[in-house]
Amino acid sequence: MRAFIMFSLLWAAPVLADDPPRAFKAQTFKDCADCPELVTVPGGAFVMGSTAEEALGEGTPERDAANERPKHAVTIAKPFAVMKFEVTRKEFAAFVAATKHTPQEGCKIWDAEKNAWGIMDADASWRNPGFAQGDDHPVVCVAWPDAITYAAWLSAKAGHKYRLLSDAEFEWLLRAGTTTLRWWGDGRADACTYANVSDLTKAETLKISADPATTFQCKDGFTFTAPVGSFKSNPFGVHDLYGNAWEWVQDCFARSYDGAPTDGSAREDGDCSERVIRGGAWHADPWYIRAAKHDWAPPELNTARVGFRLARDLAP
Repeated sequence: MRAFIMFSLLWAAPVLADDPPRAFKAQTFKDCADCPELVTVPGGAFVMGSTAEEALGEGTPERDAANERPKHAVTIAKPFAVMKFEVTRKEFAAFVAATKHTPQEGCKIWDAEKNAWGIMDADASWRNPGFAQGDDHPVVCVAWPDAITYAAWLSAKAGHKYRLLSDAEFEWLLRAGTTTLRWWGDGRADACTYANVSDLTKAETLKISADPATTFQCKDGFTFTAPVGSFKSNPFGVHDLYGNAWEWVQDCFARSYDGAPTDGSAREDGDCSERVIRGGAWHADPWYIRAAKHDWAPPELNTARVGFRLARDLAP
């Protein structure tokens, strides 16, 4: 199917992380009038993962820090396209209406009465995640199989194969040609300019601790999810990669990067009873909001912190 908006791709050889792809000009397009907006992303080479010093210095528990090692070189040989924003409630609702797909009921939410996170509510769902959302908010309370089913539906609708990102591709986006903890730098002070994170707004509204270990000391203006695109994009033009909602990726989880692919493809030889999630969320300790941080969850998990976005390969 012909792209709804034509574009030209400016791309040469892969670039190293210490030589950001400044010459690359991102292009946006759609595969159909009501398909999601995509952004072209350059290929490149980078070093994935972190050292113990980096992770532990940010307050990461050793159990999690070990999952980010060893650091290893990854080369994504070709450019690809990725959704500019997370899948929204409106987009997911259109999928449900068209397919009659029925996501499982029940979701882990913020319980205002108990003033606690992670309480399973049998009546909660993507339509009612425990807080108010607009059509332009990221869909949450969706499990990994829901994301896979959505990708298959969109592929048939658009005439191109859509898929979840790999763990490595997501870290490439989180780094965007940089080697710092976050693409905007190592510090935490600017987080609220770039992402909807666990911040002072949330702490004040929910009347919970604003301890710097669990809360960015800034205000992003949102307590729960925010409309997609509310914050500055990364240097490639992709929004909300950090915060807002964790995002499912394709990979099975492994306890270390020993034996991990070096070509940017998804790892399918790990513990597939757990899948990798990326990017952190509106409710996530600051040590989660780092390029190297990947977390894991059972694929059937429904939580008001997790959504997804899709990618697709470009023609040679």
